[in-house]
Amino acid sequence: MGCGHETEIMDNSENWISTFLHHPVLHEPGTFYKYNTAGTNMLAAVLRKKTGQNVTEFLKSRLLEPLGITSLTCALLGDGTELGGGGMKMVTEDMAKFTYFLSRQGEWEGKQLLRKDWFERGGRMIVRFQEEKLLLEAEDTLISVGGLGISPRQALTAFEVKES
Repeated sequence: MGCGHETEIMDNSENWISTFLHHPVLHEPGTFYKYNTAGTNMLAAVLRKKTGQNVTEFLKSRLLEPLGITSLTCALLGDGTELGGGGMKMVTEDMAKFTYFLSRQGEWEGKQLLRKDWFERGGRMIVRFQEEKLLLEAEDTLISVGGLGISPRQALTAFEVKES
């Protein structure tokens, strides 16, 4: 979202990476916000190139299996890369597990699956939103998943998952 592009890139062809790389960068990366998932899609492409795995394959043993999430599916780009910036779906029960995991800052059943400093970095404002409807202070939302914001500072939760 802070790639430096002033316009959103909408390309689902087999050549979407070329479109991304040739899209004008009008702002220094990290200084300008524009809702644009092409940057996170590019991260998914880099992951695939480096590991030989799509996002869901990469996450399976590291995150999905430990959380007991079995329903995650992801939409594909034209070249077969899974979307990195959207298109992920899971059943409500699995989303509840994931949301609970996030609210516990990466801890699941006594194990730290994601480092806590990831959540600290993720909660910092990196790029100031330019769009009026998105003016949030950095400390107002720790993380957002599918539009669902979690804010431990304000003790906000979307739902409660009871531990057995």
